[in-house]
Amino acid sequence: MFYSFLTFSIFIIISLFILDNPAYGYQLIDAIKIEKNVENLAFDTISKKLFMISPSMGTINVVDTKTDKLVFTARIGGVLEDIAVNPTTNKLYVTNSEHSLLLILDTDKMKVIKTLEVGTNPRHISINMDTNTVYVTDSLSNSLFVIDGTTDEIIGTVKTGESPRNLAVNTLDNEIYVANYYSDSVSVISGENNELIKEVSVGSSPNDIAFDPKTRKLFIVNYGSSSVDVLLSDTFQHIATIPVMEGATSIDIDTKKNIIYVTNFHSNSLSIIDGSSNKGIATFSTKDGPSDIVTNPFNNKIYVSSYIEGVLMIIDTSSSINDLEPPVLNLPSVILVEDKGVDANIVKYAVSAIDNVDGSVSVSCTHPPNSIFPIGTTVVECTATDSYGNVAVDDFPVIIREITPGKYIRTYDTPLGIAIANQTNNIYVTNFLSKNSISVFDAETNSLSNIISTGNNTRFLEINNNEQRLYASNSASNSIVVIDLETNNILEIISTGNDVHGIYVNPITNIVYVVNRADDTISVINGDTNTIITTITVGYNPYDVVSHPSLKKVYVTNYESDTVTVIDEINYRVIKEIDVGDGPHGIAINPNTNKLYVANYLSTNSISVINTLTDKVDKIIEVGKTPNDISIDLDTNYVYVTNFDSHSLSVIDGELDEVLAEIPVGFGPWEVKINPNIDQIYVTNSQSDSISVLDFNIVDDAINQKPKNIPVIYNNTNYTIEYESTYVDITNFLIKPNQSIDISLDGWGEIELTIPTSLIDGIHTVETEGIFLEHKIISNSMDSNTVLLTIPSGTEQITLLGSFVIPEFSGTHVSLIIIVMMISASILLLKNKVLVLPKY
Repeated sequence: MFYSFLTFSIFIIISLFILDNPAYGYQLIDAIKIEKNVENLAFDTISKKLFMISPSMGTINVVDTKTDKLVFTARIGGVLEDIAVNPTTNKLYVTNSEHSLLLILDTDKMKVIKTLEVGTNPRHISINMDTNTVYVTDSLSNSLFVIDGTTDEIIGTVKTGESPRNLAVNTLDNEIYVANYYSDSVSVISGENNELIKEVSVGSSPNDIAFDPKTRKLFIVNYGSSSVDVLLSDTFQHIATIPVMEGATSIDIDTKKNIIYVTNFHSNSLSIIDGSSNKGIATFSTKDGPSDIVTNPFNNKIYVSSYIEGVLMIIDTSSSINDLEPPVLNLPSVILVEDKGVDANIVKYAVSAIDNVDGSVSVSCTHPPNSIFPIGTTVVECTATDSYGNVAVDDFPVIIREITPGKYIRTYDTPLGIAIANQTNNIYVTNFLSKNSISVFDAETNSLSNIISTGNNTRFLEINNNEQRLYASNSASNSIVVIDLETNNILEIISTGNDVHGIYVNPITNIVYVVNRADDTISVINGDTNTIITTITVGYNPYDVVSHPSLKKVYVTNYESDTVTVIDEINYRVIKEIDVGDGPHGIAINPNTNKLYVANYLSTNSISVINTLTDKVDKIIEVGKTPNDISIDLDTNYVYVTNFDSHSLSVIDGELDEVLAEIPVGFGPWEVKINPNIDQIYVTNSQSDSISVLDFNIVDDAINQKPKNIPVIYNNTNYTIEYESTYVDITNFLIKPNQSIDISLDGWGEIELTIPTSLIDGIHTVETEGIFLEHKIISNSMDSNTVLLTIPSGTEQITLLGSFVIPEFSGTHVSLIIIVMMISASILLLKNKVLVLPKY
């Protein structure tokens, strides 16, 4: 299971894959259909059989590599995690995490001959063939189990790092190396006395590891940082970091050719690495979701399992490699910076490139890092050139936006959680990536008054105003910090589960609910004694929690399950799972209307509205992009939603459940809270290190914005152009007979354009400078046509191609042209509704 993380990096990898390209020599020669979710592989060097597991099906499939045919399927049952074979003893070892078992099978009969209880969540297996010792990692107890391969009994246990995954055996030095996913390290263990020798730091989220006995090198696959670390096994000196593609999961080595292969699950590719130079030499496209790989030294083939498509890919590696492809540029998608109050801003950024053959590549940009950028939009163009002369060119915008003085509060790095203390009128904000602290601001002056040191990665905040207590979640230290609001002193630190996220306090019972994201649980804490009452298992990857005190129900969003868990608050029993949108994040409840609002973070732009009396979804509301957090003003019944990728705040009428307005805020808005003392709304902006402060008058102005009218006369007919926009104006509208309609705008983003069929009958395509743009036909009727256009930064002209009907020249086909004037690059949000109506 892979967990989602809040990512503040603005870098993306532009992926380049070559499928069956003769220039690379490698050929995908077959894809054997196995069954869904085929995953880990094990190769028997004596019988030449390949064994593979299907975790969800509980099966072991056997392929004869002499014929490359599926010859047998054994149905074992349970959730199978990994598989390993000892050709000398004819034993097959399989971990079953569902029942905490190690299954031992006879490879000839494919029958289970013994089961062994191993920890609580046995994961991966490796075998020392010289000593006939089997090693099994347990990801929950952070342990390595040592098993005698003769008796198949446990003979030792060694503590590892956090969440151990795959492992490798060095038979030369009798050492075992374990990749620890959560502690970003490798445990080095002695096979002589089964003791930990040392921990070695590596990249982010190491998932697999391989040892080359010829070169005595260790290769560690880092899933989180999309890289491979290379270490010398005698000194553990780090000698190289090799970039690979997104979702790097497993590794194998062809020791004859000194070639290393890495599967990239999310990129649907295979990275090919030269073991001599420690550089990437090719990227080979695969079927979807490559999960494991083994090399067959006898036939120049590699075998790759596809978890998503349920096939075993067979790739011929006998041909040589030649570089005919350009390098791959890694650029920011966009850099968003708020002006610091000066005429120019120094912007730091990082660019890089990956060469698919020898790793030698140079990169240059028109505006190097640490250049001075003016207010507005500047396009930076970068060029990457490899040693073969192949060139790649790409660009990205740097946007410096002006801010309104007095409307923002500056914070430390990456503010996330926010809470308002009603009695003291203080604002508390977490500093997620700096200072391990909470900033305290005076709401009257918006000035910093205190900093509370809390711990690593303080993320969520929740206040019990009745008890004058503030609760802060520390996701890295797996704890809750309890703070006295009167003194701002820490009263207690409560250890909970792993990766603590959302918190909610029932103001009536003083029960505190805490989400343990990595454990798929919530902790129930007595707020009077600060002791844990119970722990409840919910859906996968829970994120946030809220309760309905009068209905005595608790609701938990489950990011990976796409559900909301409903819990009986009396006996703490799960009573229902409600399906919502993709990746539910924030959740809020209005006890007066019995409505529950859920932000579907991965559904791009939707809010699920749940009736808490029936626990069913009543409505889906379309908001801005990537909605994250929700807060409700119980007095006005307005629902506020932060839209992370739209950099905006949606205002929803809680009675009609309709969007009233969308207000631009800072970059990457994360959480929103309402201060009823002074009628203000606060939004943490995670990407611009600030808090947006909006008073209720700003909200009212946005909601009550009146439509504007532009009179147009064409062919002795009067038309009225009516459009609604809080932040964008139409500066010019001109109809050119038989040619075009030109509209000049102040701003850019999205525009919803409605044109009567008396002028245009049908809109087919949208393009700018010959490049087709994203557009969506919303409606076609007898009276009008409506199209939603996404206008990118820097676009000067957009052409709508369709059937243009001029009253006196019916049926004439021409172009409708919209000219977008980049007058103000400081405006990021544009949601225009333009309506052309004839006057009768």
